[in-house]
Amino acid sequence: MVTIKEMAKMLGVSTTTISNVLHGKTTEVSPATIELVQKTVKECGYIPNISAQNLARNYSKIIGIVMKEKTGRHENMLRDPFYSEIVGAIEQVVRAKGYYLMMHIADNIGDIIKCVNSWNIDGLIVVSVDYEDVEALKRGYKKPMVLIDCVNYVKESQEVNIALDDEKGGYDITEYIIRCGHKKFAYFSYGTDGIAGERYKGSVRALKKYGLPSDRESFPAVSIGELGMEGAMEAIYCMVGEYTAVLCSSDYYAAWLVNYLEDRGVNIPEDISVAGFDDNDFAQVVRPHLTTVKQNVMEKGIKAVRILIDLIEGKERTQRAIVLPFSIVVRDSIKIMQS
Repeated sequence: MVTIKEMAKMLGVSTTTISNVLHGKTTEVSPATIELVQKTVKECGYIPNISAQNLARNYSKIIGIVMKEKTGRHENMLRDPFYSEIVGAIEQVVRAKGYYLMMHIADNIGDIIKCVNSWNIDGLIVVSVDYEDVEALKRGYKKPMVLIDCVNYVKESQEVNIALDDEKGGYDITEYIIRCGHKKFAYFSYGTDGIAGERYKGSVRALKKYGLPSDRESFPAVSIGELGMEGAMEAIYCMVGEYTAVLCSSDYYAAWLVNYLEDRGVNIPEDISVAGFDDNDFAQVVRPHLTTVKQNVMEKGIKAVRILIDLIEGKERTQRAIVLPFSIVVRDSIKIMQS
């Protein structure tokens, strides 16, 4: 690829003149020279070396997004609409603000720290990483950081964290299921830690309020992490008849479960009701349409970028815990029980 030095030699001008034209500093350059340089740049297909420019300026114009994958949870995290929607929203705003996006997914926080420091990124968006790993990241990475859905940072607020009150979301959807007449149902998720754990706690609180059993035997948490997706769905299938509803920690898992049960002759919601969480595309594509907890996933990504760029630019941020609203969306997957 042609260099500034080579173009300067071709045109008989200084490298400073070429550089000034490229960067719009043309007050001391004649119109004829500007036109000649611009024509040569186009003909030669010159592309500026952004890395070299950023090194000279001591910033990269790169925003990082990192996610920590739990081994075995996903073959590909971005297959889950929650994560792909977050990334898509972040990318749009990053690009509109004149930055570039680097994404890194790893199952080891040390790998994430090494990666973000190697790239000299200006700021970091951290998605669904637990408290201990965020603390490790803070020790190893000293630039601005915004969190999305990092458990325990909603209340403690050491860093900006954008989240829902997931415990309340779990409570509200469980209360709705109870008010529909259901008294015995299960919880279906990867496990009961992190965000899924907060939603499970909310369900337990609702069960206790309405005087229903809330121990693990009465309200079982069927774990995909322990049984695998196929084994966990088979466990729910074996509950049909004894349990009347299943609350899933995400629409992604709910859609898989609905299809699995329907393929085995189980009618939703007549034989067993299913509720989800998120209100992503799966909630409306699957049949029957899912009753679920609606959250604005894109808004999480948009707010994260805007706040991070403010922090990069040195603007103070007093509000650290940002809790977005949610609502219950009632569709067709929960049966109204006869009293």
